Amino acid sequence: MKWRDLAVFPGIMLILALLFAGCATKIKTTMLAPAKSHEVANVKRIAVLPFSGRGGDEVSADVEALLVGITVNGNPYFSVIEREALKRILKEQRLHLTGAVDEATAVKVGKLIGAEGIIFGTVTQNTTEDKRYSSRRSKCVSKDKDGKCKSRREYTVSCTERDAFFSFVPKVVSVATGQIVASETLTGQSSDKGCRDSGTLKGRQELLVEAKGQALSKFRLIMAPYNVSMEIVLLDDDDSDPPDEAEDRIERGIEWAKAGRMDRACELWHEAADIHPKGYVIPYLLGVCAETTGDLDAALKCYQKADRMTGEPVGEINKALTRIRGRIGKEKRLEQQLQR
Repeated sequence: MKWRDLAVFPGIMLILALLFAGCATKIKTTMLAPAKSHEVANVKRIAVLPFSGRGGDEVSADVEALLVGITVNGNPYFSVIEREALKRILKEQRLHLTGAVDEATAVKVGKLIGAEGIIFGTVTQNTTEDKRYSSRRSKCVSKDKDGKCKSRREYTVSCTERDAFFSFVPKVVSVATGQIVASETLTGQSSDKGCRDSGTLKGRQELLVEAKGQALSKFRLIMAPYNVSMEIVLLDDDDSDPPDEAEDRIERGIEWAKAGRMDRACELWHEAADIHPKGYVIPYLLGVCAETTGDLDAALKCYQKADRMTGEPVGEINKALTRIRGRIGKEKRLEQQLQR
């Protein structure tokens, strides 16, 4: 090997290492995360009062529809008192809601209708804005006999950038305590741009619906448990020199995992563990099995075992330990929210 070859050899090895690192097998899984407002779990029977501000009535209907549609583990999470029933009860009690609602009024209404929680609030922004600008264009005005352009003409077209802004401040009041258990300014923004020669610009109402949808999605996370997607890297090799039978089961298990069949993958990895009780790859993979089935305590034990069998820190094991400990902490909050 020549000296110039030796000089570039480390660089080649680094490139190869990066290429192989980018080819690591990843699987996608979902976990149920607790609602961001833990206190909201105490108010399952809920009603929505009119929101103040521009488009407040429409937002009230949107919030109610969102709450009605929330399911967790296939079951409705809230019992929502629909607005028609709410209007009827308020009419019977000769109570009229005009203008902004405060906590005292919300509690009074809640007691009348038998609700545990009342949602009301204010729409603080519901607007669109157009910005005009120009864009340069060029077109061929003369071609030669072979069809190639000989000369071009520059010209300008008028364009528009359109932005929609939406924000609202929902408040969730506990009827039992009279306290606000959740309140936050939630925002959304949607944009589009176009020129006279390049298609249709989205309408103001369409963009406002998109912006409002973003804000309502944030409200959904506050109110109830939600699914979170995550990727987990599968390790396939360590320095423990497994026999061919174990290595074959590790590799075939990874192929099953790629196909979305974690049941078959985990069977193969358990067989590999019986054949080769050394190294950190197999206990790590068994930790992935336990984590994807929701057995977080078992997953932690497997990841800890894998960690003890390493000679030096392994990045994916470190990430797995951090992730599973965080999940275990959240799981306790989630159980409390689901039990209430």
